[in-house]
Amino acid sequence: MKRLLILLVCFFSFFACTHEKEAQELYKKAEILKQEKNYAEAIKIYKEITQKFPRSSIAPSATNAMSVCEEEYTKYKIEHNKPIVLKAADEFPARKFPATQKGTLPLGKSIAAIEWTACDAAKNYAQKQPYYSEERLTASILAEMLCDYTIGKWNVSSQDNVVYIASKTRTGQGLKGEKVKKHYTYVVDISNNTIAAKDHASCFVMNEVASKLFEKETNKIAVDYIKECAFPIKLEGILK
Repeated sequence: MKRLLILLVCFFSFFACTHEKEAQELYKKAEILKQEKNYAEAIKIYKEITQKFPRSSIAPSATNAMSVCEEEYTKYKIEHNKPIVLKAADEFPARKFPATQKGTLPLGKSIAAIEWTACDAAKNYAQKQPYYSEERLTASILAEMLCDYTIGKWNVSSQDNVVYIASKTRTGQGLKGEKVKKHYTYVVDISNNTIAAKDHASCFVMNEVASKLFEKETNKIAVDYIKECAFPIKLEGILK
């Protein structure tokens, strides 16, 4: 009996040593891949160590290293996906302005279109008012406010490689000459391949559905634009 116990102890000791050695070898391989920034393959090996050899001395280190690699791999995917999301958002088919015209314009151009449409409308209204009248002066000030603006480039950001925020900023002036900024903001969900407006102004550029949502707001009904003003978007080459 004593001899059997000794044999069992030796067997399990040998078994444990073999597993420890295999775990160490896998860890070295994963560390090389990590240094080479091949995070996807390194994660697979770290995961293999934690699953096959959870009691090995290297398992805690593998768990920590895997977390670092997952974080770095997420950052890599975000940088890869940003230009794809930007292009898709910019080319997303939105309304054509003025509203009486049929068809659509890409979202980026529609944002500009709604601005120059408002500018032209204000200018035309001002010109129809009697010369030297208070109405013409007021309308001219309004037109100047609506026509003196700049629209920045798209800004795209993400924290988790699932939800991306795409936005453009309009910088203009208020009635008192102060600088006023308006943000057109969209949420692109790459897990569902959707683009959604974050507020009414952004939704209005995208689709006529905004008028129905605005009607709900005027009736004091809460509107979740991200949910109610969302549309399918084509995302090609995205890393999920």
